[in-house]
Amino acid sequence: MTFLKKLFLLFVKRFALSAPLILGASFLSFGILRLGNSNPAILVAGPQADAATINRISEELGLTKPFLEQYFIYLQKLLSGDWGTSWNSGLPVLKDMLGRIPATLELLAFGLTLGVIGGITLGFISAKKQGKWFDSISRSLSLIGVSMPIFWIGLLLISVFTFNFRIFPPPLGRLGLFDLAPEKVTGFYTVDSLIAGDFGLFFKSLRYMLLPAITIAIVAGSQILKQARASTLELLKSEGVRFYKSHGMSQFKINKMILQLASPTIFTTIAMTTIYALAGSALVELIFSWGGLGQWGLAAITSLDYAVVQAYVMILAIGSAIIFLLLDISVALVDKRKLQ
Repeated sequence: MTFLKKLFLLFVKRFALSAPLILGASFLSFGILRLGNSNPAILVAGPQADAATINRISEELGLTKPFLEQYFIYLQKLLSGDWGTSWNSGLPVLKDMLGRIPATLELLAFGLTLGVIGGITLGFISAKKQGKWFDSISRSLSLIGVSMPIFWIGLLLISVFTFNFRIFPPPLGRLGLFDLAPEKVTGFYTVDSLIAGDFGLFFKSLRYMLLPAITIAIVAGSQILKQARASTLELLKSEGVRFYKSHGMSQFKINKMILQLASPTIFTTIAMTTIYALAGSALVELIFSWGGLGQWGLAAITSLDYAVVQAYVMILAIGSAIIFLLLDISVALVDKRKLQ
């Protein structure tokens, strides 16, 4: 069996295993939201509505039907593309959600790229300089990033770099109050502004994105740094690396071999960190008024907007499934034994 065929079969297998995860998330979110004392019909009708109005709305929403029947109706609508309507805004949930995804993806892509590059680089160098001043500083920074909550790091960065040194703009969102967004092509302001040839808007959107992205990068990079350092140290002390060193292999080739051997463990850490960042970005978006999925989901939770909360949980579950799928493919590409 060829390598590509094995890789394809692995993809199909992992994709099939993702279905129960997504289905379980949909069932749990649907069920947990209905365990509370709040009646969705009252939220829709308003606090001044009489009992007859509430009962009529309950029937229209299907809340008088058995739980499992409600769930299967919800699942059927979900698969057909009907994710419900926000009870607060009156907008279709799917349309509203798709409009906010680019903001979150742009922030996560930028923040995680900084975190991955910085974490792997610092972790590798720290392991090579074990016990020296660089190693001590790297380990201290990693400890700070791992132990501090992500929202506290964000608030600290705003306090220092926005209000004290005035290096970055205030946390008003993706652009200033009087700035016009670029014409939408990808939904990424930095990319769309470059496509439009507006370099001034590109640098402005980049300035607004840097601080929240650095917040995510600090937390993500700290975990990756810690794992990269530990994996590299273990390999540096292994008999295989010492054998190749004693036989005159160049340092460049040894470093390349170490990074390749450490890749599966580092990839796993990156995947777990990405899932954590996907959930933790909600607090970052709230602090920086980013207007993405996270801020949208938190607002729905506080206002008990059931349809939006269910959609937010579903997108987190789908995102986690995609990340684990990409993890398995990435590990298989660097370690072909996984395909056997």
